[in-house]
Amino acid sequence: MQFQCVERQIFDSDVFGTDFFRVVAMDAKGLDADLDKIRSLKSYIVDAKTVGSDFWGDRYFQARGFKKVCVLIRFARDVEPDDAALNAAPEAVFEDRMPDKDLARHVRNLKYDRFNLDGDIRTRDRDEFQLRWMTNSMRSARIYKVYEDTGFCSFKPAGEEIVVDIFSVLTHRRGVGSRLMDRLKAFAAGEGFKRVNVFTESENEPACRFYEKNGFRIHGSFSCFHLVKY
Repeated sequence: MQFQCVERQIFDSDVFGTDFFRVVAMDAKGLDADLDKIRSLKSYIVDAKTVGSDFWGDRYFQARGFKKVCVLIRFARDVEPDDAALNAAPEAVFEDRMPDKDLARHVRNLKYDRFNLDGDIRTRDRDEFQLRWMTNSMRSARIYKVYEDTGFCSFKPAGEEIVVDIFSVLTHRRGVGSRLMDRLKAFAAGEGFKRVNVFTESENEPACRFYEKNGFRIHGSFSCFHLVKY
């Protein structure tokens, strides 16, 4: 099948065991034609996002049977000169230092992502996706990692900015997350980056409060939609 406004995702389709599509262009006529083709399939998942202020897009997807599963918030923080002093030796590595047993615990720690929040997604598919996604992030030679006790953060450069891929802490209220964040800030300052960006679901209130505590501010939001048929 040829599509105009959606792309079939190879990795996601393999993990979920069905055709997984992502909306990549917002053109009502072309997207309607694509959705008609997709609905002829036995099973499928369609993933879509709109910027928070796009009321037309929000109404479009919900009118066509999509479920709004969450609101994704972009937090950003400018790197400050004093950040370099937060940690005398900020550790940033490319190699994976995460044992498999700990990796599985971090997978279970992901409770607020859009697949966990969507009750139409099969649990085994969601868990497999998270495990493979986290494994790929940890093993990638292009993604940095910083570690602190039971927590880790993986991230990648995007020009003069850093984009956090995963931030996960297993032990709470013991300062692990704050020390891990200090490592990230110190690395960003030491390497000359200008800003750190992180995305999290608005439903994840503890994470939102944590980022705000560490000087991050909201710089936009996205609505996430799914159309699922198994």
